[in-house]
Amino acid sequence: MWRKFLAIRNLVIMKNLIKVAIEIPYLLAQTVLFVTITYGMIGYHVTAAKVFWYFYGIFFTVLYFNLLGMLLVSLTPDLAIAQALTATCYPMLNLFCGFLIPKVGLKV
Repeated sequence: MWRKFLAIRNLVIMKNLIKVAIEIPYLLAQTVLFVTITYGMIGYHVTAAKVFWYFYGIFFTVLYFNLLGMLLVSLTPDLAIAQALTATCYPMLNLFCGFLIPKVGLKV
């Protein structure tokens, strides 16, 4: 009995981990494209360390937003409820993640 329970549980965990792992290459490509376009447009100093930290911050922000969307879709019974929850969560996250800081307020 325990063997079957643990086998089913591990199967569910692996399915969820695969769903997350499938998203990572796409998010890496999306982040590389976004960083190459926006880093020069913003006007930051171009050094390897600063580009890496910018990439790191953008990648994990995009990953967090994507995983939050996946979480809300899996927790809610209906897609409309998940959309309503994400519509309330994402503006608050955008407000506090630093994307809305004007260039005058940035320490470049």
